[in-house]
Amino acid sequence: MLVGQPRIDNPRPGHPADLAAHADWRPVTLTRYGHTDTVEIALCDTIRYGPFGTTAGRTVLIRDPAADTSFTDFGD
Repeated sequence: MLVGQPRIDNPRPGHPADLAAHADWRPVTLTRYGHTDTVEIALCDTIRYGPFGTTAGRTVLIRDPAADTSFTDFGD
């Protein structure tokens, strides 16, 4: 009988909105599309689960507080 890997009990990192709710946001000034803007960036240490084991990783979240729409508002 073949036996696979045991189940990992660590919680999944969740959706980006879940990570964003608990992130430590920091303002960063950058140049994009020829304009200088201030956005907010947060880093979250996460674990990636794959066929070759678990790997430590980092998820980078970026949000623009000056944006007048969100990604969930598709102009409906």
